[in-house]
Amino acid sequence: MPRSHAIRIEAALAKLLASELGWRIVDEPVQIRGGRGHQAAASLRTRGEKPIPVEQLLRDMRINWILERSSEIIHLLIAREVVDRQLQVASDIIAPDEELLQRAQAAVRATNSCSG
Repeated sequence: MPRSHAIRIEAALAKLLASELGWRIVDEPVQIRGGRGHQAAASLRTRGEKPIPVEQLLRDMRINWILERSSEIIHLLIAREVVDRQLQVASDIIAPDEELLQRAQAAVRATNSCSG
C-alpha cells in the first residue's frame, strides 16, 4: 500500500475517532443532568443554579461533527480507501477481455503482493 494511501486512511480514522469520542464525552453530562442539561448556563444562573454549560458543549460538538464531515461520509471514505486496491486486483483477474494466461498471471501477482 502506498504511504499516501495509508496516510489518508489514518487521517480519516483519526477524524472519525475524535468525532465519535467527542460526541460521547459531551453527551454523557447532558444525559446525567437530564432536562437541566439542555438549559443554557445563563438560564441556570438566573434561576440560582450552578451554570454548567453542557448544552453549549453539545451544540459546539455537533457543529464540529458536521463541519469535519459526518461520520457516515468518513465511514464511506475509509471503506473506499481500504477496498480500492482489492478491487483493482479483482478487476485484473476477472477481466473478460483478457486471455486466460493474463488473468492467471494477475492472480499470481496478487498472491505474491499479499504475501510479501
